[in-house]
Amino acid sequence: MANRTLIGDFGSGDYRLRVSKPGFDVTAALDRERLAFDSSWPDAAVVYKTGIINVTSSPVTVPFGETLPTVPFCVVFRVIDANNYMMGQTFNQGPNSFNWMAECTTTYLRFFEFHGGGGYLGGYVILRGPL
Repeated sequence: MANRTLIGDFGSGDYRLRVSKPGFDVTAALDRERLAFDSSWPDAAVVYKTGIINVTSSPVTVPFGETLPTVPFCVVFRVIDANNYMMGQTFNQGPNSFNWMAECTTTYLRFFEFHGGGGYLGGYVILRGPL
């Protein structure tokens, strides 16, 4: 089984987080196609968009205004009150049994609500990069 995760000194004081794709040793000299993530990438984990929106109907779409080269990493949360948030997940599978969820594509982030929850504040942080 290949070493897939490296957190620390990659050599000569070059500290980073690096994750290889399955079957590839993360300590080897790998090109970008064989890596899932490398914190040395200049566009890794760059914040692309953030916001909080009122989801009063379903769905509510946050358009990007452009087509991104890959689906970005989207962190979504539900605002409970000023001090409490509920984390959620995004996926491209369509609705399921969650009371709320979000879908992230190359062109938009879309919030959904199910089971007549009466609306909520949805927050998001979208990272532009090869995650």
